[in-house]
Amino acid sequence: MTKAAIQRIKELECPTGELEGRIARILERYDVASSREVEIEISSSSDMDDGQLYKIQLPGEAQSIMVEAKTGMDDYVTIVTDVYMDGVITE
Repeated sequence: MTKAAIQRIKELECPTGELEGRIARILERYDVASSREVEIEISSSSDMDDGQLYKIQLPGEAQSIMVEAKTGMDDYVTIVTDVYMDGVITE
């Protein structure tokens, strides 16, 4: 279930400002976690020049899901560029 959810998150493009909610709903839809229990924060240690790194903490899990995303040309759309778990890039 988690792999399918991660694959769906990798394909995500949405209006700017909706990324966290969309990720939470995907995780709920794939029975990974309730959207109310998912903690999503923008990582302050991000070295990305043109994007943001989101850390997703699932309840009861030691590993976090990391999501790299950037905004489109006019900042209307957020595009996910990579998803991985605690430094392990997923295929």
